[in-house]
Amino acid sequence: MVRVSATFLARPEWYDRNPITKIFNYNGANVAPHAITQRFTYTVPAGKKAIIEAALVYFYKRTVQTTLGLVGAYIDVNLGGAGAQVLLSQEMYTNNVGDKDHTELGTTMLLSAGDIIRGFTFDLGTGGGVTYILAVMVTEYDA
Repeated sequence: MVRVSATFLARPEWYDRNPITKIFNYNGANVAPHAITQRFTYTVPAGKKAIIEAALVYFYKRTVQTTLGLVGAYIDVNLGGAGAQVLLSQEMYTNNVGDKDHTELGTTMLLSAGDIIRGFTFDLGTGGGVTYILAVMVTEYDA
């Protein structure tokens, strides 16, 4: 007699291990000049892993600066407590209404429990205002 069993020895694929999609973002309209400012943070919880599926840094000048200064935004990651490393960064040193720039993540990235993602903006000029959009989409699942 032959017996057929549906027992699997391998673990399910990541997308079958309780996946949850999360989006972390910052949208600031006409933000005044400011030093480097953290806008969001995400830490992968214990017992989980996460895949960064998309990330975006975008900004544009709503009004001109009185004194020109560097404007920018970036997203960094801290993997395994090894220190922050810039994942995406965009900067602009022009002073016209409507000037804009952006960058997107071109690949996915695997994060382990305790890894951290953070988003930052800065405007080192005086006067004027900039609109910022920073976003990260992750899918978190059981490790």
